[in-house]
Amino acid sequence: MIRTEFNASKSKVSDQSIFTNIKGGLSYVVCHPILRAISIMMALANIVFTTANTQLILFAKQSLLAKDTQVGFFYSAASIGVVILSLSAGLFRKRWPFSTVALGALMLRGLFIIVFAWVSWYWGNLLLWMFCSISM
Repeated sequence: MIRTEFNASKSKVSDQSIFTNIKGGLSYVVCHPILRAISIMMALANIVFTTANTQLILFAKQSLLAKDTQVGFFYSAASIGVVILSLSAGLFRKRWPFSTVALGALMLRGLFIIVFAWVSWYWGNLLLWMFCSISM
């Protein structure tokens, strides 16, 4: 029988604990100015935009008097918006720097959510939700 590992150098376990690795990663993100700004921006965006996503069904049912199928169309419109964004991301990136594109997308999403709350027409809100998903 063979008692020697074939990948002996790769199987060595680090003496560091998981908490030491997490501390090292967090200190790297905090010390890097761009990663720090992106992390803070996305944390705030996740807090704000998660609320809008979770209240979509309640808003559609009560304010727009939408049926289950129509609520499903909102999620389909969001998927179409993500596909459109994916196809056009290269064009935005060629024209503007990443920070401008990222901050502009978050600002547009916030604006679309505000307008979404004011519009009471179902089809208009469906288009707005698609555009809101484009700016994810």
